[in-house]
Amino acid sequence: MNKLAFALLPLLASPLALAQSAAFRYDAAKAPPPGTLLHYTKSNRDGSKPWHVEIYVQSPTRINVIKWVEGHADFVEIMADIDPALAMPTILQQWNTAAGRREPRLALVAVPGKTGPGLRAQLADGPSFELQATTAAPFNFWGFDLAGLGFMLPHWRTPEQPLELWFADPNRAHADGSPVLVERATLKLVGEEIIDGVPSRKYELAGPFFGDQVGTVWVGRDSGRIERAEHPVRTSTDWDDWKLEFERAETIDGNTWEKHKLELADAQRAGQPATSAAGLMKRAYEQGGVEAAFAAAADYRASVEAALEGDLNTFGYALLGFGKTDDAIRVFERVVRDHPNSANAWDSLGEAQAAAGRTTEAIESYRRSLKLDPKNEHARVQIEALSK
Repeated sequence: MNKLAFALLPLLASPLALAQSAAFRYDAAKAPPPGTLLHYTKSNRDGSKPWHVEIYVQSPTRINVIKWVEGHADFVEIMADIDPALAMPTILQQWNTAAGRREPRLALVAVPGKTGPGLRAQLADGPSFELQATTAAPFNFWGFDLAGLGFMLPHWRTPEQPLELWFADPNRAHADGSPVLVERATLKLVGEEIIDGVPSRKYELAGPFFGDQVGTVWVGRDSGRIERAEHPVRTSTDWDDWKLEFERAETIDGNTWEKHKLELADAQRAGQPATSAAGLMKRAYEQGGVEAAFAAAADYRASVEAALEGDLNTFGYALLGFGKTDDAIRVFERVVRDHPNSANAWDSLGEAQAAAGRTTEAIESYRRSLKLDPKNEHARVQIEALSK
């Protein structure tokens, strides 16, 4: 998108955009200027498994997001163009870098719909999903960590009024068996608090998308910036629940940002486990002897097994999205055989079994997932729905 060519955005002149413009109106004076870099920390609600999240404002309509953690090979990058009237991405692309290779993972484009905005999502090496809201409200991917919505909150004209939202979650299947959950939620003002010295509005984030779970979002009263957000419903399979905390802001130019990304990606590659177990053991041996080498080998094996579990899970969902349900079940059965203590593996198997109409088996898989992870609200909700 051109920096200021809002009139060229494909959905801006649509009836949906006009309906939503009552809630959002772009105000350049309130926008973080291009070159603003926002630093956040993403983790479980208890602070465990922290990742860095950096949001760079490239233009009045474009943000670039990177996610990374020290000592981890993965490096996630997302680019999104945001429609200022709909307060949602019109184009989104995600890449993941692991083992020194940058690969596309997700491409998303907004499409008009008769009842509400739609999203066309294409998973790399997987199916394409047409996702549709049924009211004129912002529509975002839950795994985008509220980045798109957060980008537009400074331009929210009625922050005292409830705001209807739509989310799509590719990590959770819909009750009707479709591979992506699409549902409504509401952002509702419930008070004010001081967050790290910043006067902030406190919002409740709840609704059908979250089942009976309620989260909280704190938004700076003057800046419109998300200061903190947390929710018992996770945004991806890497966390049990979810928290986002603002750390600091700075201003850098575009070239510095690109150099920063390259340096981080290089550092991640250099800091990842050795490309072979032998190399990793050698480095550990030099630091701590034979026992350290054995421990390093065990860590290497665990990291390889975890990566394989994740890839098999992704492949299984791709098959499920293509309608090859029986083959997807076979893949997920392989995952639970190899990883019987993985709550996520049993949850995935339950989704595929439910999609195939194998309700009794699905309930049992969800129960095993819930036993391994009592915080898995998705499994709890699905057990209740399938038992009716």
